Amino acid sequence: MAKDQELDDAVAIISEAFGSFRAEMEQINTVATKIANKTQWVIRVTMGILILAFSYVFFQVTQVTTNMIDMIGSMDTMLNRFGGMSEDMGYLTNSVQAMGNHIQGMPVIAQDMQRMNRDVAGMRHSVSSMLGEVASMEKNIEFIRLGTYQMADRFVSVNGAVSHMNYNVRQMSRPTNMLGPMNWLTPP
Repeated sequence: MAKDQELDDAVAIISEAFGSFRAEMEQINTVATKIANKTQWVIRVTMGILILAFSYVFFQVTQVTTNMIDMIGSMDTMLNRFGGMSEDMGYLTNSVQAMGNHIQGMPVIAQDMQRMNRDVAGMRHSVSSMLGEVASMEKNIEFIRLGTYQMADRFVSVNGAVSHMNYNVRQMSRPTNMLGPMNWLTPP
């Protein structure tokens, strides 16, 4: 009979210990769940902000690229027109020089026309240089665009890592549910 009493006392002590252990584990589970929820909220807000910022940068890069393409087309047209104007000024200069040879009062006009011809040739050279610089800018914008796409890829990787962290946090809170089969030890 004493052995039965000792056995009952031992079962009661073990049952009480498991009951307090279970209560502590439930409290830990509650705290872990709150932490997981807050962490998930912070991650979602941060990802939302990052997605908005990335969208804005992508839109701006697309706008700049479109504007640069239009500007290059305009510069090319301007270069062609300056080339035609330079040729016209050459013909005009030759005509004025011929007129200067026939009419003595025209040498000043011929000199002005030569100066204008040189100025237009200089302008044509400047526009040609500008076209080269714009082409270089277009390459730089393409590098920016590639960087933006790489950033987007990295955001996807970060999102995957965050999802994995969320899964790990939930896995950490699971040990408290493992005590379920030991419910029979707690007194009624």
